[in-house]
Amino acid sequence: MLTTHDIGSFPSSGPKSREKKELTHVTREKMLTVIHGSTHPVPLSFTVSNDVCHMGEIVIPNGEGSRASEPDVHKGDAVFYVLSGPITFFLPETGDTFVAEDGEAMFLPEGTRYQCVNYESSVVKAIFMIAPGI
Repeated sequence: MLTTHDIGSFPSSGPKSREKKELTHVTREKMLTVIHGSTHPVPLSFTVSNDVCHMGEIVIPNGEGSRASEPDVHKGDAVFYVLSGPITFFLPETGDTFVAEDGEAMFLPEGTRYQCVNYESSVVKAIFMIAPGI
């Protein structure tokens, strides 16, 4: 059974995969799905999470008022590609907001603290890529 302990070595460790030149087919059913955040929990589904990159999907539910992800900051640049939105990216340290519509991307440089906010009446989704090892 996959757990949050698998983050960083899913579907296998990066060095092992590169050494053995392992290819892994990760279907939606085989993705590593976790709930991220204790104050603002949202589901994250990873297709890969290793020493070089993390890639997956974030889903922000709808609800009464706005719903948001936990404030987050991490090593490595990040990019979010909006599948169904719009998603508002809120930068708590500056108060800036940026809105990304369907088919648009949001680039966040390493060390940028952010939240993904859903002001819509429906669920919003984005795929993300974070590159701490590049």
